[in-house]
Amino acid sequence: MSKKKILIAGIGGIGGYFGGLLAKAYYDSNEVDIFFLARGNNLTKIQESGLRINDNEVESIVKPNLISDNVSDFGIVDYILICTKTYDLKETVIQLLPAINDDTIIIPLQNGVDSKDKISKQLPKNRTAKGCVYLVSRLEAPGLIIKRGHVHSLFFGMDTGGNEKLQFLQNALLKSNIKSNLSKDINKITWEKFIFLSSIATATAYFDTEIGTILKSKEKSDLLISLINEVTNLAISKQINIDKNQEELVIEKLKSLPDDATTSMHSDFRNRKKNTELESLTGYVVAEGRQNNINIETFNKMYRKLSVRHY
Repeated sequence: MSKKKILIAGIGGIGGYFGGLLAKAYYDSNEVDIFFLARGNNLTKIQESGLRINDNEVESIVKPNLISDNVSDFGIVDYILICTKTYDLKETVIQLLPAINDDTIIIPLQNGVDSKDKISKQLPKNRTAKGCVYLVSRLEAPGLIIKRGHVHSLFFGMDTGGNEKLQFLQNALLKSNIKSNLSKDINKITWEKFIFLSSIATATAYFDTEIGTILKSKEKSDLLISLINEVTNLAISKQINIDKNQEELVIEKLKSLPDDATTSMHSDFRNRKKNTELESLTGYVVAEGRQNNINIETFNKMYRKLSVRHY
């Protein structure tokens, strides 16, 4: 039996952490090859001395079977985990074409809820899954991933249910000590993650502060709750089978994070990055809320201010 090939596209906080665990588990395997698509100084550093993963002060160094910035080096692969930012998705898919045939399964592990639909428009013949993660991890420096907290869950699945190839990937993830779940109701899971993330990403960017500061302020936390309720109502209008107590669940998750934790969107705003996830996390709610006649007053107010600040 030929080796299965798993390609991780984007070796940042998410791709570096989960890709690193896969690489550690399968480096000498006769069953699976792990490939990294990286670029720039990150690529050079990992090629030279491996990928360092600092998991709550416990450090390990891992190497994939192959790392490159040239997709053609990988040949056709069986699975692709897309871990780039949402605003890079279209260009990433184009870049990945040399590694894709009709049997390649693609799993976006990105923030937002419409990555699968966007990929399917570009690659209508491919089976594209939906996925999401709960993880506090970042690329601290070239070749160095810093992971904080004890949450590192990965969920994926297809609207049509599971299949043999998805089960193989699930087994590979579990063997790599990744808390993975091949879900039969991935829409529910991705939307509950989106409710959590779109609200706190919008709030941290709008207030330009960390999660702990928002939770300790009644004024800020009240507005955060308004965001949670607005995006929850949007999910309900789309007939997504979410749990009803979203406000309580989101606040509980936020309280479990370090006080100084923030979101990648806030970090990008703070660092004055040219691109941010504003459209996929905030703008999407505004646009869909209008289309579905949902009250998105708080999202709309914050989106207007963040749009002006960003552009």
